[in-house]
Amino acid sequence: MLWLRDTAGRVGTCPVAATGRFGPAGYPVFTGCDGLLQVEITPEGSHRVITRPAHTRVLAAAPGR
Repeated sequence: MLWLRDTAGRVGTCPVAATGRFGPAGYPVFTGCDGLLQVEITPEGSHRVITRPAHTRVLAAAPGR
């Protein structure tokens, strides 16, 4: 699950699913349902955004279960 903020300041959530790939730091890459948002997430919840829509900022992340 990702917690996001858009350019209007609204906060929302986005469910994510594992892609089966690993990111630059070696952690699993997760994607949102539209495929535009891809985030590498550690087991502790640290994240690295790989791709995202320009109007979205990732605030926090937790790997999907």
